[in-house]
Amino acid sequence: MKVSQRPGAADRGAWPIAAPLARVAELLRVDLADVTEAAERVAPYLTADGRRLWSVKLIERAIDPNARAWLRRRSGAPAKTPPTLAG
Repeated sequence: MKVSQRPGAADRGAWPIAAPLARVAELLRVDLADVTEAAERVAPYLTADGRRLWSVKLIERAIDPNARAWLRRRSGAPAKTPPTLAG
C-alpha cells in the first residue's frame, strides 16, 4: 500500500505504510529476525489477494516504543502548536 502524493507536492517518491516483513526490515534498517518477532504482536493487513502486509509504524513501535518515527515531517518547518488561552 502506498501513500498518494498531494497535488503540487515535491516528488520524493511514495512512502509505503504497509509492506511484507522483509521490506519492513529493509525500511527500518533492522534485522529480519527482530521484525519477525515484533510481527507476532502486530496484526497484519490482509489484501484482497490474500497477502499479509504489516504496518511499518506499528512494527517500529513494537521493536522500540521510544524510537523516532522513520516517517516524520520532512519540510524542516517546526510543528505548529495550538494557541494558548493566555494569549
